[in-house]
Amino acid sequence: MDSSESMDKVLLSILEAKSCEDLFRYLKRFLQEVELSSLLKLYRDFDTILNNMFLEYPRDIDSDSGDLFELPNHVYLALALLSIAIGDMYIHRFALRFSRMFRAKFLNNLDDDSIARFSRRIEVRLEYSGSKCFKEIQSSITKNDSILTICYRYRIPIVDYLRAAKKMFTEQPWKLSSVILGRGYVYLETRDKVLRLLSEQIYNVLSTKLRNIRNLCESRDKLEEMLFNILRDYDQELAEAIKRFTQNLLNLEIASVKQSANLSENLGTKILLEEISKISSIEQLVAISQKIFPPCIRDLIEAILRGENLSHHQRFAIATFLINLGVDLEIVVKLFSHSPDFNEKIARYQVEHLAGLRGSRKKYLIYSCNTMKTLGMCKAECRVKNPLLYLRKVLVSSKRQQEAEYRDSTTSSN
Repeated sequence: MDSSESMDKVLLSILEAKSCEDLFRYLKRFLQEVELSSLLKLYRDFDTILNNMFLEYPRDIDSDSGDLFELPNHVYLALALLSIAIGDMYIHRFALRFSRMFRAKFLNNLDDDSIARFSRRIEVRLEYSGSKCFKEIQSSITKNDSILTICYRYRIPIVDYLRAAKKMFTEQPWKLSSVILGRGYVYLETRDKVLRLLSEQIYNVLSTKLRNIRNLCESRDKLEEMLFNILRDYDQELAEAIKRFTQNLLNLEIASVKQSANLSENLGTKILLEEISKISSIEQLVAISQKIFPPCIRDLIEAILRGENLSHHQRFAIATFLINLGVDLEIVVKLFSHSPDFNEKIARYQVEHLAGLRGSRKKYLIYSCNTMKTLGMCKAECRVKNPLLYLRKVLVSSKRQQEAEYRDSTTSSN
């Protein structure tokens, strides 16, 4: 079985599963089907695979197939189970990377009729007209007065399109105002658009399915233990790599909690700026944001970590807030890597442009609170004029609270 068939089998198994027990049963079946020769051939640095899947930037899958393609089905399913164990953010990362790899490795190799048949499995009723056109629309007239037309060979019911493309509506080409509509269908002209849409729907159904299953599963520790015990007898290297990965992740979470606790106990302008400049992971950024960031920014961070496709204004607000706060630009770029349409080269340029390192060399400021309200991003009445001033309010409030506690303790001791 080649890696494309492996991915298809894994996707089908996850969509059919109704519980963690079902996924573990499929995993055992996959392990029993693995040939020793293929394992020896495919064994590699599983620590790197885990980091690429869950911690690093999503690769540009379309231009670089990467090591992740050459994995047997039991490894993909083990990664899916691991994502369930360690939380929603990692389910998002697994689903995003898997959907991109699935498009590049599997969908790209199907003919159009096969793509239409496959689409039913992920709740999209794609139709393909073959050599004919569902619609022909005049696009332009050349210098020789000949008329150029666009042939629309693909169509999808509007309801299916809305469900599949919901995270892409911040991109102009995917808005309903930009597509061709008629008789209850959305018409698409290119195969690339169809594959992008189906890849997005694979992400949707995969992440939803894994989150639903997670709500029915046992605790994180129990899931990790079961996964390790099953893999240990068949694939010792993968089992050990998962054990190291989860332990390192737990250590990072503990360190983030401690950092956040220390920050809340010792809030001061100098300490605050020092701690923010030391942020070295998304987990640390989230821990600190929960303590001192304004509700509007916390909401945007949570949305992007859920895999939502933020609007231009939302991305501008979160980027300029973090940049002006002094967060390392690498962390800002890494945060945007959770976006479904993430492109590292573009994201890095835009972040550096906002920071004044490119283009006009002008460092951009975050929107005022009035502008945030106008754009529909305000989430609470914080009584400040700018989201950055919210931190000063937190500092002052914390200082007053500490002074009051000191006075109370002094009074009680006397």
